[in-house]
Amino acid sequence: MTKILIFGGSGFIGKHLTNKMNGIYDFLSLSRNLENDSTYAKAANILEPKSYEPLLENTEIIINLVGQVEPDLEKFTASNLVGSLNLLNSAVKYNVKNIILISTINVYGENNDLASKENDVLSPKSNYGVIKMMNEKLYEHFSKLYGINVTILRLSGVYGPGKIKGFFPQMINAISDKTITLRPYNYGNQLRDFIYVDDAIDGIIKSINKNFSGFNIFNICSSKLYSIKEIISITEKLANSHISVEYNSEKFDEKCLWGDNSKAKLKLNFEPKISLNSGIKKILDK
Repeated sequence: MTKILIFGGSGFIGKHLTNKMNGIYDFLSLSRNLENDSTYAKAANILEPKSYEPLLENTEIIINLVGQVEPDLEKFTASNLVGSLNLLNSAVKYNVKNIILISTINVYGENNDLASKENDVLSPKSNYGVIKMMNEKLYEHFSKLYGINVTILRLSGVYGPGKIKGFFPQMINAISDKTITLRPYNYGNQLRDFIYVDDAIDGIIKSINKNFSGFNIFNICSSKLYSIKEIISITEKLANSHISVEYNSEKFDEKCLWGDNSKAKLKLNFEPKISLNSGIKKILDK
């Protein structure tokens, strides 16, 4: 059975991924902070190669989920760029030939007219998008220089049960806690492509099973657009409850983030199954 090493396995996406893989794949989940002892989990820090290098022996696939949004820009940059450089050098050292990097459609920047495709010119508008773009370039470089098979999955906004940071948890909490007032950027007019976590996990699993050669990029997204205002309205109707919102923030936020998933449909047989309405209802029913 293929041995898989997952970095960032205790995060939101990581927990859903390992739950799906449990009993099917031979994997080990690595994280700085272990919530409980597990046969499938070990403590390791991507910034400290000595903490994980012994585990790379006979590893066939690395999945890197590390580097989700951090309020501290210095820590976020380190976990992405320094962490990835460490990981890639270790992969070369231990002859690991397959890596899946979880990235984001934020690398494209704003795209108001057409959904972004994998071969589009990257023009990110946020620090998050810029650092993710730089991170991708590291993997591309190592893929071409050392013959590592790299698959980059650019996810759109992932939501679902268990997520504790970001817009969706804040919105759900505002239903039960009436002291919470949402203050969306850009008056709530920004358009977003969101994907339910089970669909995102399906895309990752499919990329594991395909095990592509060379350097490949796929958008794992819904390819459907909703404004933040629309999402709040949908949630209010499904919850039959009012959400306190103040649309008065002019703070910068990308106006439109939108991915084209046609390549993933063709090459990965990827097909999102959970609509936004169904996904929000699943969260509310938890």
